[in-house]
This record gives sequence, C-alpha cells and structure tokens, in this order.
Amino acid sequence: MRHQRTAALVGVAVLWLALGPWVLLLALASLLHPAVRAWLRPTPRVTAAWVGAVAAAVGVAVVAPAGWLPVPPGPGALVTPAYVGRPVAAQPLLDVAGGPGPRGESPGVTSRWFGWGGRCWGVTAAGDALLARCGSTLRLVGADSLRARDTLDLTAGGAGESDSAGGSDGSDGAAEEPAGACASAFAVTSSVAAVLGAGGSRGSGGAAEGDVGEAAGDDAAADLPDAADGTGAVVPTLDRRVLVVAIGDDEGELAVVRDVDVSAAVPAGDCLVSAAAAAGPTGTSGGGRLWFVTRDGRVGVVAPDGTVRTTDLGETVGQPLVVAPAGGPAGDAADGSAGGSTDGSAGGSTGGSTGTAGSEVLVSSTAATYRLALRGGRPGVVWRAAYDRGEEVKDGQPDQGTGTPPVPLAGGLVALTDNAEPRMHLRVLDARDGSEVCSAALFEDDHSATRGPLVSVGRGVVVANTAGSSGWSPTLLGRAPSGGVARVDVVDGECVERWSSDLVAPSAGAVVSPVTGLVYLPTKRRSWWGADAWYLTAVEAATGHTAFGVRLGLGPLVDPADPTGSPVALGPDGAAYVGTRGGLVRVRDAD
Repeated sequence: MRHQRTAALVGVAVLWLALGPWVLLLALASLLHPAVRAWLRPTPRVTAAWVGAVAAAVGVAVVAPAGWLPVPPGPGALVTPAYVGRPVAAQPLLDVAGGPGPRGESPGVTSRWFGWGGRCWGVTAAGDALLARCGSTLRLVGADSLRARDTLDLTAGGAGESDSAGGSDGSDGAAEEPAGACASAFAVTSSVAAVLGAGGSRGSGGAAEGDVGEAAGDDAAADLPDAADGTGAVVPTLDRRVLVVAIGDDEGELAVVRDVDVSAAVPAGDCLVSAAAAAGPTGTSGGGRLWFVTRDGRVGVVAPDGTVRTTDLGETVGQPLVVAPAGGPAGDAADGSAGGSTDGSAGGSTGGSTGTAGSEVLVSSTAATYRLALRGGRPGVVWRAAYDRGEEVKDGQPDQGTGTPPVPLAGGLVALTDNAEPRMHLRVLDARDGSEVCSAALFEDDHSATRGPLVSVGRGVVVANTAGSSGWSPTLLGRAPSGGVARVDVVDGECVERWSSDLVAPSAGAVVSPVTGLVYLPTKRRSWWGADAWYLTAVEAATGHTAFGVRLGLGPLVDPADPTGSPVALGPDGAAYVGTRGGLVRVRDAD
C-alpha cells in the first residue's frame, strides 16, 4: 500500500485534534521502538514535501491580512463539549447600565487570527466596529467580519498602519510590548467632542505650570472627522503621549484628533498606565480635560488648551484610573482654596457634594486608594485610604497590591480588593471621605487573588479568583487553577456574600448585561484528556447559577490571557467579544 507513512501521520493529526494532546505524546513514545522508527524513516522526496507543506502553511499565516483566518485550532474537539447548559429567558436588572448579551440560543462562535504575538485585550464595541489593543497597536475591527479596518501604532514614534497579521505594525513584536501596567490600557468616551475643549479647539500643545514643564504635541487632523456614533478612544501610548482617536464614519478609519505629548511631565523611566476623558460636556468643569496616571504614581490632567499639571502620589500604580461620578465631595476650586495637596498626603474638604463629572478621579496605588479633584486646575488629593497590601506579589496578580481599579457603586460607595494574607478582602469605602464601610474575606486561604475590574451590580460586585494563573503553565494540558467566583452585596452597612461558584476564570474580564441579567466571563474547564478548552460562561447575576457555556476554542492561542484583565465586550446586537492570545472570538445567538 502506497503512502502508508503519510496516512499514519495524518491519522495521528486527526486523532490529536479529536482526542487531545495525549495522542501526540503516545505517538512520540512509539518512536522509542526501533522498528517504528525504521518504518517511519522518510525518503528525501517525502521529507521535502512535508517541509514544503509546513512552510506554505506558516507563510500563509504570516502574510494573510489580520482577521482573514480563524485562530488555529487546538486538540480535544471530541472530548470537550461545545455547549453546556441551556438558553435562558432575560431577567433584566434595574440598577445596572449596559446593553444586551447572548442568551444561549444556538450561539455561533467565530474566531479571527491576528498574527503571531497578536494578543488582543481592551476590546470595546463602538457602533458597527470594535476597538482593541492587539500587541502594541490599536486596531479598528469590523464587528461582523472581525477583520481589521485600520491600525494605529502605539510604539515609540509609531504612526504607521498595516493590514498584515505579521506585518510591521508591532503586533508581532513581543519585545516592543512592555510588561505589566506599562502595556497601557485605553478608555472609550461616549463623545469625541467632549474632549476637544470649548469651541472645538484641538490644541495639543500648551505651557504646563510649575515643575511640570511644557507639554507639546502635534495636531493629526485639520478638521474633526464625522465620528461613528460620536465614539472615540483616549489612548496612552508607549512613548508618553495621550491620543484622542475618533472613528471616521465615511471610511471607517482611525483618526487622531488630539495628540498630547506629556513626556515633559512624565520622566523617561516612567510610563502611562491609563488615560481617560473627563465626562462633563464642553464648557463644564469636565469638558475638554484628559486625565492620566503613570506607573510611578503621577496623576495628571490635560486642560483644553494643552496645559499639563500633575500630582505625584509617591507610590506605584498598576491599575487604571477611574473618572468619578458627579456629585463627589469636592469640586473644581479655581483658586485652590478647597483644600487638597500635591505631595501625596491626604487632605481637602470632605463636606458637601459639589463635584462635577470629570473633575474628580479615583486611583488605586499598590498601597492605597485615592480620590483626587481639580484644585486650581491641578490634581489635589481629597482623601487617601490605605489597605492591607500583604507580604508579596500573589501568583495571579500583577503587583503587591490591589489587582483591581476602584469601582464606584450605587449609594456613593467605592469598591476594590486588597492583597491581604491569607485571604484577599473586598473593601467597600464611602466615596465622600474614604472611610471603610465594610469588608469581606474571599475564597480560600493562600488561594485568593484577582486581576482586572470588578463587576458592579448595584450596591454589590462580582469578583473572580485568579489565584495561581500567572503565565502559560497553570492552564496547559487540561489543568486549571483553584478558581472561584463570588458576588458580595452591601446590606445594612455589612458586606454579605450573596452567592459563590466554583467556576475557574483565570483571566477575570467579566461583564454584566442589565438586559439579560447575566454575568459573562471567560472560563477554563479541567480535562483529564489534557484538552485546553476555553468557554464564555454566563452566570445569573441574581443567583450565581451557571446558565450556559459556549466553547470559544481549544489550545493556548484561545487563552484570554490579558495583562489588564479587561472585560468581555458586549456589542449592540447582543454579541460577546473576547480578546485572546491569537486574536478575537465572537459569540452571538442565532437570528
């Protein structure tokens, strides 16, 4: 029989895809027998054919445009379920903002490969498109096709664009991508006009006062483009600039409408962790302002005229800042008389409720949580609330400190997690003065950590345990860390655990839909077959009951490993989008 060896190799590959990696290990073990090795020894012609086939496959993966190929499949398709659970009826939540999500009605799964090293995170729905941070680029991706429409380079001096999955846009250059917080995050603002300043000014330069120096920048567009749904992104770059990026409605391209160089205020040894736009409309105390925070603890604000002022907290920051809701404890005092300090110490008035959206931010360092307000145009500390930062960096968290940014809750509360031993605590603070309202220990002793934003549900939060999830190895060959998901509510001044689940969500990244009443999060199932199956799992927010799970894919390239723990994105049509090591995956109910 001709081609016996080729048939045997193809058979091993098929069994590997169907049953998992143990098939490959057994096949390799069979090579220990001399007779097997002798039978499989290929001729030069066969060797050349196989080498050519592999080279052709790799070449296609390298040169194909981003989003034109699916994420390469992994092993274990027959030994892991493609779908678990059942469809659910919507159970709307009245105290949560947001859009729809899948309900488990015959969901379809679509994946798109974004190249070697094209790990995507920070996925955000923007009209009929998605914004995603992939490698060291910002990508605009079609929500339906999942193909890249445009790319913005975020590396030092980068301004180019590329449609190739393995091109020169930086998405395949792991060396260009800083680790941890310096990988940067971005925030989406509902209106590009709100960050352009009074009269539509896009001035990116300007004199910064005091020891901050001068921040200069270049306008990247002569006129404000028509933006799809008024949506844009505020993006910190790797060379210490803050960009306001609009999505052009006509061509579906990314347009930098404001470019602020803050390197004079941020030394070369520091980097931008995150940036956000003030939420107030143009002409109010929040209009036109951009906030940013750096790894070394500098909190800065960019005025509409480009003036940059900063406050140094003197502590490491590893989490994104959060623009505080309106009605905070202190507003923008033009003469600086409302208190606050610029040396990192607590201060300022905590009485009254004069804050305006965009004039205050919440920041968590690796030692404390801060509320800062504008004082004469400069960030000033309203209060500082220290927390237990533990004794070491936990496996599953990026720093020796909180793994979450502060999250505003209903009723004037702020929630975060600490780094206490032997168990992490959820801490809830009074947003007016930073005093502790309550706390609750979470998960098991010596196995509790989290990474990424908490899921706010009214006066409560959903927390996922990421303990033991650092790196590749904890989830390889069907393994999974300890896991756990819990909801904690504030009831009569006490933190009460409403429910808990043993789901394993090592990448965190959960989001809640008020339309369906479900919490969506990427999860990992343990497999004795060694198959690495990743799922989008939906949990009832009210009860913690697992409604359904949809397999996102198999293998490490579908791992939603995320340096920021950014959440699953929900599109306006109810689709859910998950960033992975290899690109993007979409889950959408059947029409």
